[in-house]
Amino acid sequence: MGVEFDAAGWLPVLLAAATGSLAVTRFLPWNRKQLEAARDAVQDTRSRVRSDYHDLDERWTRLRSEALVAVADLADGDGFAQRLDAETDMAQRWVDWSTEGLLALDTRWDPATLEDVDALNDAGRRWQELARGTRSALTRLDELQQTLEEVAAARDSCARILGDIDDRLTQARHAVEITRTNGYEVAELHLVLDRATADVDRGRVELEARRLAESTRALERAADAVHRATATARRMPELHHTLLKRLGDLRRRVGEADRTVQRIVDTVEAHARRFVPDVWDAVADAPAQARERRDAARADLAAAEAAMADDTQRFLDAEQSMDAADADLEQLEWVRAGVAAFESDLQAVIAEYPQAHAAARDSIARARAFMDARRGDVNPGRRANLDRAGQVLADAERIAADGRGDPQDVIDRLGEVIRFTDQVLHGARSDAQQRDAYRTHVGRLLRDAHRSVRRARSAAGFGLIGWGARAKVSLTTAEDALHEANAVLGSDPGRAEYLALQAADIAAQILHEHRRRTNGPAIFG
Repeated sequence: MGVEFDAAGWLPVLLAAATGSLAVTRFLPWNRKQLEAARDAVQDTRSRVRSDYHDLDERWTRLRSEALVAVADLADGDGFAQRLDAETDMAQRWVDWSTEGLLALDTRWDPATLEDVDALNDAGRRWQELARGTRSALTRLDELQQTLEEVAAARDSCARILGDIDDRLTQARHAVEITRTNGYEVAELHLVLDRATADVDRGRVELEARRLAESTRALERAADAVHRATATARRMPELHHTLLKRLGDLRRRVGEADRTVQRIVDTVEAHARRFVPDVWDAVADAPAQARERRDAARADLAAAEAAMADDTQRFLDAEQSMDAADADLEQLEWVRAGVAAFESDLQAVIAEYPQAHAAARDSIARARAFMDARRGDVNPGRRANLDRAGQVLADAERIAADGRGDPQDVIDRLGEVIRFTDQVLHGARSDAQQRDAYRTHVGRLLRDAHRSVRRARSAAGFGLIGWGARAKVSLTTAEDALHEANAVLGSDPGRAEYLALQAADIAAQILHEHRRRTNGPAIFG
């Protein structure tokens, strides 16, 4: 075998005579460029991996030593020790994997030794996988370093708290005693300080036993309690005045809750008597939810009043009960707002009917006039669409005349009439007219989707746990889609239509699941 070069010096020709014939392989300039580009890409990845591995090796040597020292200074069952052991083991596995990978690739997949594009591409994938793994190993070291910093911070916190906690306890008891002499009941504050003293004792014991995590929790709990008791004692007169004012306001609001509940019940029951359940089932649970929140607010108000009594004066308990009552009333307001939105949407749909009905009838009249003007030259599909539009209009008018059907269903059917007649008139309108008609259609879909999402949000209830919580997440997705749809309606109505339909579909699924779970709404009684 020999190698010959042409006069240009760049075209090697491999001569092979093993079979008695001449085999020629030419490496053209673009082949060589492709090869070098592939090699450069692998070299770049390899350089990044080696740089990352240098950082990994340096940090691992230091952090492993620090972790071993920290764990040795903690009891076996300590929470920090368990975290450090777990994170050290995880980091060790990633470092070992990175080390083995680097040795293997440096031995078998060194880009400098590869002369084939496919082999270089394969090597590139392997080096890129090692690059990702090495970055993951560095992330594990970040977690280990963060835990080591938390251990150091916990030691500082324990030392700082223990350094002045006895003085702070003394000052707190003095402040409480002054409050007592001013005529306030302070048994609650003494109980808080007694618990804090117990936590301090426990923190010292845990620290001596080298259980740092447990000691930190106990001491920080004690420090917070001492601060709270001291602050409460010093502001007792102001707190008493504030809570009395707040109590009076709360009594007024709880009294108004009865009227709020009655309005909710009256609204839902009125619609339940007039319409089929599909119209009002999204708010069918509202009366029961409203009564439940009102009764809870009453109970919390009673607890606050008992805690505020002159012979009790458990102001901290009273404050917690008032907070709970506020939360109850806030949820009652949420129910009221949902019913109000339902009522507003329903009335808006009912008010929309005359105009939507007139538009549907007008669209059929224009489509029929178009068909009459083209007798003998009419696509059968257009005739079918016109017939279908007439049937849908008749169904919508029948439901509207009955008065118990879903007004939104009627509006949807009237919109369907216009879609059918648009198919009849397709090609007869200018491009601008078609664009305007399409944008109007999408705007109507958006408006309907907004109403559907609001009904679904009412149906999902408070959404704190279980199905309701999952429904709230889905509704957030639907609301984001509607927000985007509104933003792009003018520039991209096709995208807006897709998003509106997506949001409406989410709402429909939630309403369907609500009906399935409630097995039919029941609000009377």
